Amino acid sequence: MSLGDIAKKAAQVGACAAKSVADSAKQKVERINMYKERYDTLDDAALIKKFKSSSGEQRMACIMLLRERGYGENMSQD
Repeated sequence: MSLGDIAKKAAQVGACAAKSVADSAKQKVERINMYKERYDTLDDAALIKKFKSSSGEQRMACIMLLRERGYGENMSQD
């Protein structure tokens, strides 16, 4: 195997890894948006309660909705 072949293989592996990361990020954004749609009907008090009891993507959706409703920038610091 020549150096050129090794470089081609490395480029292919890198491209596959980048695609996998991009697909994973896209799926995460889709799940966050799903939670945002689900939680958008909650009133502020219920949304704050959900924020305090959630983690990960659910918590991120709550933070985003609360910020859209005018709550402070320090929401992620609980």
